[in-house]
Amino acid sequence: MQLTDTLILVPPQDAAFHIELLSCSVFDHLALAASAFSPGRVFSRGVCAGKNGSVRCLAADNQAQLIDAYLLESDADSVLVIVQPAPALSLQTLNALAQRAESANGTAVLRFGDTPLAVFMPRESLEALDFGDFSQLSAEQLCEDLNAVAHDTAPSEHHIVTDTVSAYYAQEALRARINYFWMEQGVMLTDPNTTYISPLAHIGAGTVVLPGCFLNGRTRIGEGCRIGPNAFLENADIGCGVSVNSSQIFDSSVGDGTTVGPFAYIRPGCTVGRKARIGDFVELKKADIGDGTKVAHLTYLGDASLGQRVNVGCGVVTVNYDGKNKYRTVVGDDSFIGCNVNLVSPVTVGSGAYLAAGTTVTEQVEPDSLCIGRVRATVKPGWAKKRRESGKL
Repeated sequence: MQLTDTLILVPPQDAAFHIELLSCSVFDHLALAASAFSPGRVFSRGVCAGKNGSVRCLAADNQAQLIDAYLLESDADSVLVIVQPAPALSLQTLNALAQRAESANGTAVLRFGDTPLAVFMPRESLEALDFGDFSQLSAEQLCEDLNAVAHDTAPSEHHIVTDTVSAYYAQEALRARINYFWMEQGVMLTDPNTTYISPLAHIGAGTVVLPGCFLNGRTRIGEGCRIGPNAFLENADIGCGVSVNSSQIFDSSVGDGTTVGPFAYIRPGCTVGRKARIGDFVELKKADIGDGTKVAHLTYLGDASLGQRVNVGCGVVTVNYDGKNKYRTVVGDDSFIGCNVNLVSPVTVGSGAYLAAGTTVTEQVEPDSLCIGRVRATVKPGWAKKRRESGKL
């Protein structure tokens, strides 16, 4: 069995390779396609492994040193060399290029017009090839254009990223390909033109994605969810049957059957359980929310652990920061947190406890107890009338 490598010629100083498209850099898109083409055998220089985690970086200051380092490192029979920042190149096109090389003395060039995008060749031919002069290749080795080797959508793959304008066109090609792939898998995108999905994301069948959604990074969404409108998810792990309405979730997980939003903000490090409720204008930060717990509206829970079936009223705040250090709040199962309660961390509320509305909690609350911490109101009849009559109001 012949071994094939991929070598990505990435000048470290070339900013084009670091432009972000669908939450991945141009280099990441190239590396993903290359990793699918030659798994575990992708080489480059000047760029770390990236989000795909599959690129072997070689020490080299220039292209000639990179080729020398690669030849010392590799034992492959042939090599695919990607010579342009063309992030929309697909696995189908790269495979077709390799097949073309089989009938062209082992070498084939993929180009768009006069611009070469990639070269497939025997390993021993790499050292002798001058990538600035393709005239040394015979005419039958040159592909007329992408259509000569690729599938029907190949013309969309030619975009070479040199600035933000060309990056936009490349992103549109990638976005259309990714969106149609997920629709073919049974995901309903109600408006693909306003949906942006990372190539690293995964969406379960039966999920509906409404307009204006961004599914970035390694976001994972289960089956039968309803995402959006206007949801922004980054490295989010979403269970099955979850609703996320006009909300943002970063580096956190949400359990099956939970509803989020509208206008919720789940910051990194959160775990939300099953059949929970994270309502409007709720912010979570490094918070663990148990199964069946409801945090309905206008609440901040930071550095907190809430048990199962807890009810959190409107305006609840964990006072977790003293200006220097952060502290944690723990609330037991089946507790009731009334409206406008301040939980001054570090503090623990036992299971089944009730905290009355307007209470500021600074000490441990025992299980099944009632905690009330209000200032008694003082009413002065006629005070406002007298002030108005005297001209003071």
